[in-house]
Amino acid sequence: MLNVTIPKTEKVPMILRMEWNDFVRTYDETPAENIVVKDKYWNWSVQVIDLEGINVTAMINPQSLLNQTIHPYGWDSKIVSIDSLANGGEGEIVVKHIVPSGVDVTYRGKSGMILEETDTEIKVQYNDSVNPLSESDMWFHITLVKIKVR
Repeated sequence: MLNVTIPKTEKVPMILRMEWNDFVRTYDETPAENIVVKDKYWNWSVQVIDLEGINVTAMINPQSLLNQTIHPYGWDSKIVSIDSLANGGEGEIVVKHIVPSGVDVTYRGKSGMILEETDTEIKVQYNDSVNPLSESDMWFHITLVKIKVR
């Protein structure tokens, strides 16, 4: 079992920097300048703003996010503020988690349950008994032996 502590008020940077392969793994898309993808956990739009070598810079699109309810961990979470000047101008989205007790949750394909909730954090236990290969990239070499033409 995997125990995770999540802050009740979470701050998410608006500018995301990652390597090309991490972008593909996260969004199931090949990065391209100005491409807009949907974040499958936060459910908001992310736009690629720069490609440099193997590095991708993307920005969460803050339009119409304020006061929306999202479900990144399997419970209601509300976007309470968007500050584009925070973090030295890179921006920040503040999300407040509203967790009803006794709720089963799913996050990144793992099911879990809430162990404890305080004024500042949520402790969740996830079932991490997933086969480690199920979250890995796998590459195969295939040799074509015969083609039958009809």
